[in-house]
Amino acid sequence: MALRSSGLGWTAVATALWLALSPSPANAAGIEASHREYSLVADPAGQARLEPSLRRLARTGLRPASGETAMAYASCVTAWRDNAGESAACVQSWLARLPPPRPVLLHVQEAQSPAEGVVVDCLGAAGSDQLVLAPRPRRADAAALDACMARAQRGDAPPAGTYAIRSPETWDPADATALRARAAAVLVLAVDHVGIPRGVRGSCLVEGRVTSVVRGAGLSPRGRVELAIPCQVGQPPGNERRIDMAEFDAGSFARLYLDEAQTLLDYESLDP
Repeated sequence: MALRSSGLGWTAVATALWLALSPSPANAAGIEASHREYSLVADPAGQARLEPSLRRLARTGLRPASGETAMAYASCVTAWRDNAGESAACVQSWLARLPPPRPVLLHVQEAQSPAEGVVVDCLGAAGSDQLVLAPRPRRADAAALDACMARAQRGDAPPAGTYAIRSPETWDPADATALRARAAAVLVLAVDHVGIPRGVRGSCLVEGRVTSVVRGAGLSPRGRVELAIPCQVGQPPGNERRIDMAEFDAGSFARLYLDEAQTLLDYESLDP
């Protein structure tokens, strides 16, 4: 399941960030929540539709998470420009880095037909699920929402920490084509954040999530990567090799080439 691209736009996201996420008094019992925190991203109508269910689940100890999760969602939507699948992967990367218990993000949007009510995407650090609620609240909604959030948390546990990739202090002056050919491992990275230094040269910071392993035995496609890469504006003179700052684009993919010791040999920016 992926977040639908036709749903919440930036204006609605910005509106959602203003919504109060204070705990609600409970009005029902008998539902066992397997999670304890959530973050809601919805317009006022969507929030009103979920509010009765959230009030019932508050009796089980379910509580709103900090506003940082909603902010992370907004930044992911902005970075991926309504690419729903990559927005979801970006949010999951962010959730996976939080200490447990990790919240579940609830993204609410209207169904394709008003008669169908609303669609709720439940997004966890390692799983996701989707729920369709009828236009009018029903007593069974709370149990259905509870199950949706529980399924979002029952995916494979995200790996602890990050990949042990060593950032090079200087680049091998060899030809990039030759370096890529001899790489022991090749990873595809969904870039979540890029930090560009001031001035014309320095170290560019790259954070992201490995989405696939092109080459390399025993490497997981769910790990996190944090790198500091020698970079500068344009190409340096002589044999010195640095990555052009124009290559770094937050919200894109990249291909990482590693040697046997998992030292970065080369970085290649890819189009989304």
